[in-house]
Amino acid sequence: MDKKYTKFKKNNRTIKVAHIILCLLAVTCSSGTLNGEDSIVTTSTTKTIPLDYNKGIGGNPQNFVLNWNKLVSQVSKNEETVFFFSINPNNLIWADWKRDTLVYQFGNEENALAGFTLNLNLNPENEIVYGIEFFSPASQNSVIAEQTKFFLLLLIAISDPDLSKEGRETVLSNLGLYESVDKPELMSGSVTKNNITYQLEPLVDSNLLIGITLFIVDNTSSTPG
Repeated sequence: MDKKYTKFKKNNRTIKVAHIILCLLAVTCSSGTLNGEDSIVTTSTTKTIPLDYNKGIGGNPQNFVLNWNKLVSQVSKNEETVFFFSINPNNLIWADWKRDTLVYQFGNEENALAGFTLNLNLNPENEIVYGIEFFSPASQNSVIAEQTKFFLLLLIAISDPDLSKEGRETVLSNLGLYESVDKPELMSGSVTKNNITYQLEPLVDSNLLIGITLFIVDNTSSTPG
C-alpha cells in the first residue's frame, strides 16, 4: 500500500497473544455475528437476514456514514448495540490540517474500557474515502473480544457488500486472526479480494499484544500522490 500509516497511540492495557486469540476463537464458535438479529452479545441464531446497503469506500464520508449506520441497524435490533456501533457524523474530526483523514472514536465516557478507533482515509482532491484504518485494543474482557470481531466483520462488509457471510469469515481467516503464534509480532496477514486489500497488523510492546489494526484499501479508488 502506498500510504504510510500513522501509528496509533499505545494503550496501557496489555495481554498475552494466546489469550486474545482464544477469546476470538470462542466468539467464532458461539456468535451469530452478521447472521441474525441482536447477535453481537448473546445470540447463536443461524437465521440469515438479507442486508440492504451500499459500499462505503469509494464514495464521500457522508456516504460511508450513511451506509455504515444502515448496515448496523439491519444486523441488530438492540438499541444499545445499534447506538454503540453507529457513527455520529457530528463526532467525526479531522486528524490534522491536511484534511485527508477523519477520525472517529466509538463509545462514550461510560464505556472508557473500549478504545475502538476508526480512521477514514480520503483523497483531499475529491474527498473520496479510499481506505480505512481500525484499531481495537487487546483485552481479557470477552465482551470486548466479541465487539472486536463484530467491528471487523462490519468493516469487511461495508468494504465489499458482494461478500457472503462465509466470504467475510474467510477474509478474517486468511488474515491469520485465528492462528496460534509463538510471538505476537507474527499475528499479521494480508489478503486481496475483489480489488479490496485487507491487512492486519499487531501493536506490540515488550512482547505483549496491545491491540490490532485492520487496514483496508479499495484498489479501484484513486489514492493521493
